[in-house]
Amino acid sequence: MLPYRTGRPVLFLAVAGILLISSVTFAQNSDSLPPIEKKRPNSLKAGTWALQFQITQNFTLRDFHGMVLSTKRHYSTRKAIRAGVGFSASAADYNDRFESFQNDTLMYSRYAYRETNGQSFDLVVQYVVYAPEDTKARFYFGFGPIGSFYRNKYNSTEDTGYRNSQTSVNWAVGLSGPVGVEWFATENISLLAEYGLILKYNWLSSTSRSTSGTNTNRSKTTRCSLDVNPATVKFGLSVYF
Repeated sequence: MLPYRTGRPVLFLAVAGILLISSVTFAQNSDSLPPIEKKRPNSLKAGTWALQFQITQNFTLRDFHGMVLSTKRHYSTRKAIRAGVGFSASAADYNDRFESFQNDTLMYSRYAYRETNGQSFDLVVQYVVYAPEDTKARFYFGFGPIGSFYRNKYNSTEDTGYRNSQTSVNWAVGLSGPVGVEWFATENISLLAEYGLILKYNWLSSTSRSTSGTNTNRSKTTRCSLDVNPATVKFGLSVYF
């Protein structure tokens, strides 16, 4: 019985020594692996999709490109296409009543009916290229077209017979060039910081028409501009699936 009892601690020490030597050897081999074999898990793979959101004040989330939907699709570990689409429409009508006193005794009333409606559409498409893989954050840059369209129409009619209408149309086309860094908190969730430049050509046209009795006045204003501006710094969240 004595040899059996003294053999148990020896066996335990032997097994512990083997595990310790194995773990040290594995750690040394892991440190010698190339970065691509010990990189942080991520979803930058061909065929993956991502929804992107912008992190604003108080850590609230909103659309990344200032639009309704911001998405990205990867075609390889380093190349992706991302797009943002935004649209809106509004319409309203209301009645106004104006009252004034004349000579401190007579009250004068005037009524007006007003209506307004507007539509807008925005589109951003960007080709994104990531730097070679490493163990930390992933640097990327991109470029692509942007476009926007906005239209607003306003009409008013008063009981005096006065009519007024105004129409504004604004559209813009250009290029955007984002530069940023993306860091994966988990394999499917990443945080990113982005900056860049925007080159945009703007065209604005505004027409108005007013009628009072037999008199009609018309006016039209057209304005064009070419702008190069830095893009707003964005902090974002991407969810991959």
